[in-house]
Order: sequence, then C-alpha cells, then structure tokens
Amino acid sequence: MAGFPRCYVSPSESLPPRVGESFTLSEEESHHLTRVLRVRPGQQITLFDGQGMTWEATLNELPRHRPALAKVESETRHPKPPYQLHLAQAISKGKSMDQLVRRVVELGLTDLTPLITERCEGLPGSPIEWKKRKQRWHTQVVEAAKQSGNPFLPTLHEPTTLQDFLALKRTGVKSYAGMLEVPGQPIGELFPDSGKWTAPPKILWIIGPEGDFSPSEYRDLLAAGIIPVNFGPLVMRCETAALFALANTVSHLPFSS
Repeated sequence: MAGFPRCYVSPSESLPPRVGESFTLSEEESHHLTRVLRVRPGQQITLFDGQGMTWEATLNELPRHRPALAKVESETRHPKPPYQLHLAQAISKGKSMDQLVRRVVELGLTDLTPLITERCEGLPGSPIEWKKRKQRWHTQVVEAAKQSGNPFLPTLHEPTTLQDFLALKRTGVKSYAGMLEVPGQPIGELFPDSGKWTAPPKILWIIGPEGDFSPSEYRDLLAAGIIPVNFGPLVMRCETAALFALANTVSHLPFSS
C-alpha cells in the first residue's frame, strides 16, 4: 500500500477532523492501526471521509483500551471524478460478490447497484441476512478505498430487481450490457480516446448473473434501450465480465489533474 496508512472517518459518526486539533479515531480504525498495521505513536497517517476530503495527521496516542488520537496537520479537498461510472451487477453467491465489490472500487466506480435477477443464486433469505450482506459490502467498499487511495466512496445503492432498475429515468447516460444471446457491438469500439469527450461521460454497465439473463430479461433490456456489447468469443464468469467491462471503460475516461 503506497503512502501513509489510511483511516476512514465516517461522516455520519463524528465531526470532521480540524487542522491543528486532535482527532479521535473510531474503535474499529484504532484496532486496525494497532493490531493489523502495527503503527506506533509519532507515525503519520491519512484520514479520509469518502466524500473527497483527506487529512494528514500524526498519531499522538495509542492507548490499549481506548480509541487512538491523532494531531491533524493539513487537509485537502479532492475534485470529483469528471465522469460517472455506474455498475448494476446481478448478485452472485457467497464471497464472489464481496470480492467483486472490492475490485470495482479500485477501478474508480462512482455508483454500484446490486441487482436481483431471475437466475441469481444464494440471495439472503431474511431482512437480517440482507442487512448483514449490505454491511459486508460497505466494509469491502471502505477497505478498497483505503488500499487504492481513492478519496471517494462509490454510492452503494439498495439492491433492486432488474425490472425496477430499468424503470428508472436517466438523462444523458450511455447504457450497456454484456449479452451472450444477442449480437452486440465489440467493446473496443464503444468509447473515444480520453481527450475527445465533448462532455463529462455518464456510463452504465449492466452485468447479468452466472446463468445469464433470462429470455424475458433480455426482452426488457432491449426494450429499455440498453446497448448489447460483445466481450469476445469466450464465456466469462459474471465477476470477470464486470471487471473486463469496467477496465476497458476506465482506460478511455478523462481524469482530474
């Protein structure tokens, strides 16, 4: 991991850090610093809120049974990415979805919607299980932002059905889906070079489950104007397809200087 250890500051749980003052880290972040990263007093760390603010700080105290304290020395507001990149991903079973969530954050995703499709497997069976699954996804998002140095957490939308998702109105969004059963445009021909965008791009990718979309879902996708895309002659797992689509897209996006 490049740079100083990074600690997440949840905007909903505490007042923001202030330059020149001491800041109390959460118990979770304090435990991560002391037990996992093995940092010591006097070391520098970076705090971030997932909304574009970062703070450089020096650890003052690492008490054994209390949260750590850090002296805040400077702050930076990072510009938002000059694009919107949204992935609507059919929920895959077990840890494969957790790993996918982590990887797409590393690619600079701005929005993530877990989709419930006809052929999804391993969906939570109760509200409590859904709550645990969503909390696990949020944890993956935060950990990936720490690792990658991304100052922005993507918006993690509530899980929804494909039909309800397609019913939402979107303005100026180019919407694509990897489709096995419909001839599609080659992915390499979709985007211009990064310097040739005439406006900040808004791009949506919809990726189906391991068993692909059902015939009725294919009809819904095409009726909604979603552009079918060809990923090549080989059949990919759904996680691979999502990363392939996003990596190809990101390579053509503009970036803030």
